[in-house]
Amino acid sequence: FTLTITCDTATANDNCPGTILATGSACSPSTSTMYASTASGIPSCTGGTVVDVWFNFVAADTITTITIDSSNFNPVIQVFSGICGSGSFGCHNTSNTGYESDTVTGLIVGNTYWFRVYDAYGSAFLGGSSSLDNFTVCAHAPLIILDIKEDVASSVSVYPNPATSVLTVESTKYQVQSIKMYNVLGEMVNDKWLMSNGACTINISSISKGIYFAEIQTERGVVRKKVVKD
Repeated sequence: FTLTITCDTATANDNCPGTILATGSACSPSTSTMYASTASGIPSCTGGTVVDVWFNFVAADTITTITIDSSNFNPVIQVFSGICGSGSFGCHNTSNTGYESDTVTGLIVGNTYWFRVYDAYGSAFLGGSSSLDNFTVCAHAPLIILDIKEDVASSVSVYPNPATSVLTVESTKYQVQSIKMYNVLGEMVNDKWLMSNGACTINISSISKGIYFAEIQTERGVVRKKVVKD
């Protein structure tokens, strides 16, 4: 008789650093698979070992959106600023479906970032075949038309600048949704979530003197302002 043994070969991006994704202004999906993937040894955000696949991209803007579309598993996206598991931005799994989209802010243009994808339920051989476990993935900077971007930027003011203890952010046209402060190393030092149609204030008395960047998320796009702390 003839005995045939078939071995499953792990996907090429089973381990970090994974597949390099091109980033543009719009999503250009690439096809990947979870089939025959193995555990990298990094615990999931809820604890325990999970099988995963890895990707990386070079930031073209300070904000990047990662999108996963699958028909057979519930994807979790975890982004890292350091190679293969350091500097986690946290895990993203909000839809409880096969579609997941994670917008990551505070990136440094030109730096490489890594992210892994795994199933929220920790399945190893999800559907039992490479075709069932396929999914699409893309990383892109949000598409903002130039005149809209300039209009949003001109509507937002930050004062006083330089500031010593309290910084005021005001938009004359668009709702401000969040304000994040970063130092020159790209490290977040202040994070404020709000829904404001007028002026709002941030207490910066506890941060050191120096140069910072305020990333202001509005309903029409992101505005970045240089701030000096005296």
